[in-house]
Amino acid sequence: MLEVFLTFLLAHLIADFPLQTNSLILLKKKGSLGIFIHVLIHLIVASFLIKDPFANWQLLLLLCSVHWIIDWTKIAMSTDSLRSFVWDQIAHLLSIILLIAVAYGVDIIPDVVLSTKVLYLAITYALLLAFMVFIWIWANHQSAETAMGNPMIGWAQRRMLGFSQRAGFALVGGVFFNLIQ
Repeated sequence: MLEVFLTFLLAHLIADFPLQTNSLILLKKKGSLGIFIHVLIHLIVASFLIKDPFANWQLLLLLCSVHWIIDWTKIAMSTDSLRSFVWDQIAHLLSIILLIAVAYGVDIIPDVVLSTKVLYLAITYALLLAFMVFIWIWANHQSAETAMGNPMIGWAQRRMLGFSQRAGFALVGGVFFNLIQ
């Protein structure tokens, strides 16, 4: 059960961080097309990380539907703060927990494709990337005076997101390299 949860969490972290580019975020804020593309990316990533995704289409449809609702709600509320980022991620985490509970309740338990060792390493790395984005958002919500007085905050404002995104491609590459082995 833990491996299934971690697999869906990893799919979320990959799709929400390294694969959600700045241009996709802007497109999401403009309307439904951006959210559709983002949710489609989630679907594709999750589909790669489970065996026989077509047999688990109901589970994947539920995952995508809930993700759509969460992202649409966040954008509709027009909140772009550290608090909204944290609540958004909590909502996604809770939706994954709900998804796994539903899967076990109706006996639709997908098999995962990554080994436990690779899955744990990938989750650890993905959580580090998510934390880096959290730091970037936090730094960008500091005052200009605070950033001027603290070079680390200024550095985080300018560099942390790009660093996280580039480091994320190593995660994507590592995970998908393990899929083709």
